[in-house]
Amino acid sequence: MDFFKVTSLEEAKKTLQKQFIEIFSKKEIVPLGESFGRYSASKIVSKDSVPSFNKSTVDGYAVKAESTYGASESIPSMLTLKGEAEMGKENKYTINSDETVYVPTGGMIPNGANAVVMIEYSEVLGEEIFLNTSVSHGENIIYKGEDFEKETVLLESGKRIKPQNIGSFAAGGITEVEVRVNPSFYIISTGDEVKDLGSELRPGEIRDINSYTLEALIKECNCQLMGRVLVGDDLELLKEEIKKGIENSDILILSGGSSVGSKDYTCRAIKELGGEILIHGLSIKPGKPTIIGGIHGKLVIGLPGHPVSALMVFKALLGEIINTDRGIPHRMILQKDIHSTPGRTTYQPVIIEENFAVPLHGKSGVISLLNRAFGYTIIPSDKEGFNSGDTIDVWPL
Repeated sequence: MDFFKVTSLEEAKKTLQKQFIEIFSKKEIVPLGESFGRYSASKIVSKDSVPSFNKSTVDGYAVKAESTYGASESIPSMLTLKGEAEMGKENKYTINSDETVYVPTGGMIPNGANAVVMIEYSEVLGEEIFLNTSVSHGENIIYKGEDFEKETVLLESGKRIKPQNIGSFAAGGITEVEVRVNPSFYIISTGDEVKDLGSELRPGEIRDINSYTLEALIKECNCQLMGRVLVGDDLELLKEEIKKGIENSDILILSGGSSVGSKDYTCRAIKELGGEILIHGLSIKPGKPTIIGGIHGKLVIGLPGHPVSALMVFKALLGEIINTDRGIPHRMILQKDIHSTPGRTTYQPVIIEENFAVPLHGKSGVISLLNRAFGYTIIPSDKEGFNSGDTIDVWPL
């Protein structure tokens, strides 16, 4: 018998973003140096043009390009040295076709110049400069705004800020950045059989895998973990910990207790605390018995107890909302067929063998499955799988 009225993954994500918009839309302004690794909450726009003046890319002599045409070692162009540019200062010189100004790398180009001859191709005789090569218009010059103009969009909203982004922000005169405030988490791992690390295991007991895995996933998303606790099969104790969780975090995750067994108290605890069950059952493999609920505006998610299911559902449901910029997947050729259940989005672990993607099959309770996996591919709910030889997207774990 199927106890679940399953909801599609896309509908579940829409429900989260609609019902808990305050959790996923928080913003703050931080100094530029603190923005690395955060997600932009709005378009980031340059305040200045870069560069803000025409500058030389070499040490050399700024000229009108046409005054060098035909120049060679045997017939050099002879120009009058009018002066030297100083780094960090405005170049107030203006040159004519028979004049030149020395400009260091990064220095400002004088008015009238449209090229720079490298110093290696010059000879100095008093106030006369002999140039033994010709240059074309614009050679060895970066023009004002050539890198980017004022009010250029440097980063779209929802993108992860990388070191190179910070460099462009600094160049564009940006000192503060509006970023998303990632949600905070609280983890409750449930079950009499689940024991913390360091415990001596008796027959029938297992070590707590999921809360440590989930903690790592939360940190990978640049989110803060406010607490992590083990609770046995005791409804009142569970309710007390849920209260603590929702008081101290935005999102409460319960590991285990999402199925329909007699001791699976998650749904009952949520309801008895004045909450609501929004979804019980996702059309996803693995992870079908997932629970999504809310208590006083806080999001509560009941994940399956199987480690593979818990990790995959977190990535599919929360990881893709929090990490809006996941990068580009690897495009790989599949070596073997992958079969999927129609109507369920399947997250299939894969390994890489000789540049081919190979499906990694195993039960959802086997954590070594993911330890061996390079990543996973996603089979949409409207497909029955992929065939050997297909090119597929593989997302690294």
